[in-house]
Amino acid sequence: MSYSPVTNSIEAVEQVENNAQGITQVRSHSVLDQSGKLEVSSEYLQNGKWVKGHSALYKAVPQTELKFR
Repeated sequence: MSYSPVTNSIEAVEQVENNAQGITQVRSHSVLDQSGKLEVSSEYLQNGKWVKGHSALYKAVPQTELKFR
C-alpha cells in the first residue's frame, strides 16, 4: 500500500488465492478531496488481464443523524 500526499490518494494491491473466477490480485485506488468526498475504485487481475471492478463515491450528508442498531 502506498500513500501520496500530493494527490491525497492511497494505492493498494492485494493477492487473492483460490478464487473460482480466476482472480489473483485486486488493485484499488482511493482519493479524499478537499470537500471531504471519498472516491474509491478497484480492478481485478482475472485470468491474466486487468478488468474493471467496482467504484463508489462517498460524501457527507448534512444534517443527518447517524443511528446504530
